[in-house]
Amino acid sequence: MPVCTTRTVLITGAGGGLGRAYALAFAAEGANVVVNDIRLDAAQAVVDEVRGAGGRALADSGDITTLAGAQAIVDAAVAAFGEVHVWSTTPACCATACSSR
Repeated sequence: MPVCTTRTVLITGAGGGLGRAYALAFAAEGANVVVNDIRLDAAQAVVDEVRGAGGRALADSGDITTLAGAQAIVDAAVAAFGEVHVWSTTPACCATACSSR
């Protein structure tokens, strides 16, 4: 049995890069995955990958930079899967900021 069965993981910045890799890895271990990215199309593409492999996932484009936005993301996760066990924040902004120097 996969180690994350019955667990829900919320990953911000999961529409690409490391966030996408984390989402796919958790899904492969049986977790329900909330794929959050400000680019809803990118989040949905990852969700489609997860579902295509038999997993459960939800695309979300909520804004993590505000308390209300973060609460809305959690509310969506709880509505879909009942609870959240893991929250992973994958900041894409850092890669952009560092590469512009």
